[in-house]
Amino acid sequence: MEKQIGPEYERSLEKLDSVIQVDMKKYSIVVDKETTQHSGGFYIYNSTATTFEDFPSKMEQMLPEIMSYAQKNNISIAGAPFVLYHKWDEANNAVMFSCCIPTAARVITTGSTILTGQIEPFKALKITLNGNYSHLKEAWDTGMKAIADSGLEQEKDGPMLEAYLNSPMNTPNPAHLKTEIYIAVQ
Repeated sequence: MEKQIGPEYERSLEKLDSVIQVDMKKYSIVVDKETTQHSGGFYIYNSTATTFEDFPSKMEQMLPEIMSYAQKNNISIAGAPFVLYHKWDEANNAVMFSCCIPTAARVITTGSTILTGQIEPFKALKITLNGNYSHLKEAWDTGMKAIADSGLEQEKDGPMLEAYLNSPMNTPNPAHLKTEIYIAVQ
């Protein structure tokens, strides 16, 4: 009996695994048809400059630091954590960015590498990535192409940010991760 059921059971597990693997690779990129008004607001942050290769590990280190700071200091979090890009220099392999957490009010930070900032409200093109972070570059490229194709003009020194609406820590299937990208436009 075991000799008959064993191979069938094994094959069923392989099929199930392949279905799950396909499901985990699903993603979509949606560019809003209309521009949106990002509300801006106060946030706490830490910043760094690094190479593109080291960017993911730096971000993975910095986001928990800022979350921990907010929790230890009973800071009221007013939205999803986000990364604010200050400089994206592919020619010199350099990226300057801040890991940020929106706050309900201005927070005075002391004795720490954590600072307080404020983003003024801005007009933006919003791009939503549903899926693994490995598709973020494609989402950004899609957004930049949409700006060019629609005749919009990117705000020269305007904010560019990624908001992480959920996290791999509480979202086991990467296909269910949701990231919103905001690119300031005129």
